[in-house]
This record gives sequence, structure tokens and C-alpha cells, in this order.
Amino acid sequence: MKIQKLDIDSHDTKKVSELIYETDEDLFLTVLDKDSEKAVEKLQNIVETGKNPYGHENIQVASNGNHEVLGILTAFKGEDVRHAEEIKSYFRAVNFNNFLKLALVKPVIDRMVAFAEVKDEDYYIGNIAVDEDLRGDGIGSELLQKAKKDAKDRGCNRIILDVLFSNERVVPWYESHGFEVCGKKSAKKFGINEGTFGMEYKL
Repeated sequence: MKIQKLDIDSHDTKKVSELIYETDEDLFLTVLDKDSEKAVEKLQNIVETGKNPYGHENIQVASNGNHEVLGILTAFKGEDVRHAEEIKSYFRAVNFNNFLKLALVKPVIDRMVAFAEVKDEDYYIGNIAVDEDLRGDGIGSELLQKAKKDAKDRGCNRIILDVLFSNERVVPWYESHGFEVCGKKSAKKFGINEGTFGMEYKL
């Protein structure tokens, strides 16, 4: 197995998009499409277009010798993602209706649910996902180690991430890798039965 930056010409970007989709299905059903297959197709366009948090330049892929995607990591340094570029990317990648949802609805959902506030010197992990048949084989841990190395090499102060309440079972896994819960944010007052634990790893 090797971990490398996503190459949209040799890696299966549909598989990558499916794995990203699985990490936050409710969000993508809301802002992309109520049909999961169509949502994945639109997410694939977003990945391939780049210049956004889910862009190919922010994705590391764990693969075998045949470039088969085993797992993915989306992560970036805070200064890498700029709102203006992100908006332009969404405009190029999806139809106008989806663009409006990504530009207007997603930021509102993020503010209500996400705990992490990404600063320029932070390294933010957006998604870690492993093929369902390969979970428990250490691939996720290897991807997390890759994130730690990249963050350190880039001079970041800390690594941060959000864990959805509905995915609370992974909190101990992150803790076993040195992360600590630094806060939580609930959106129940907005009528959303969700929220996140903010977690950080200080470098």
C-alpha cells in the first residue's frame, strides 16, 4: 500500500467521491441531491474541479499497486482554501441550484454544526474514510500518520477536525492517536438533531 496525492488521471475519482460522501451523507443529500447516486456524481465534479475543500489537490489516497482506492484523506492548511476560490470552483463544478446551496446553505450549516474554526496555521482534516471491506486493517491509521507528517512539514500549529455526534464511536480512535476533544457544538436549538465534537492534535 502507498499513500499519495490523488491523481485524477489514474485514480478512480468516483470511488474517492463515494468515500467522501459516506463521511457526511446528510450534508451532501441537502446541498447536492436527494438521490445518493446523483449526489456522488456532483461531488465527483467538485473533486475533479479542485480549488475547494474537497478538491483533488487536498486529497491523499491510499492505494495498492493497481491504483485501486483503499481509503482517502481530505485535509488542508487553513491558508490553502480561500472563500472566493471555493465559490468560483463550485460555480464551475455544478448547476446553478447546487451552486446556490453550496454558496449559501452549506456555510450556514457549517456555522451551526461544525465546532472547528480553521485558522491559517491550522491543518484541518475534513474526511478520513476507508473501503468498508478493509476497515480494521490499519489504513485509517496510516492516513492519519500521513496527515500528521504533512502538517508538521508545513509548519502548522495544530491539526483539527470535527466528529459528528452521530459518529461519536470514532472519538476514542482519534484519542488513541493523540487527539483531544477541545469542545463541542450542538445545533438542536436550530431544530437540527446534530452537532460535532471539536478535536485537536497539538504539534
